Amino acid sequence: NMSAEPVYEITSPIFDEITIELDQDYYEGEQFVIKAYDNSPENMYIKEVRLNGRTLDTFWFSHEEFIKGGVLEIWLDSKPNKTWGSDLSKLPPAAGR
Repeated sequence: NMSAEPVYEITSPIFDEITIELDQDYYEGEQFVIKAYDNSPENMYIKEVRLNGRTLDTFWFSHEEFIKGGVLEIWLDSKPNKTWGSDLSKLPPAAGR
């Protein structure tokens, strides 16, 4: 089986907060909320990310985590954080890797 687990890549959001309602017939969680802090045209770089209060140092998270619901928090800054999401040993699962 060469299929990869679906993952979601984290990029700078264009909104301050969005709530995704999860269909209870298919998902464990009720909703998945994405919140952005210090969002402005100047602050285009991701400074820090937390998923349900846990620091996330990868630029992606799994579909398995998404379906449980929760809160993804993204802090933005005007300067790039070159250490965030840069660990090559933590790349998302890919087909054939």
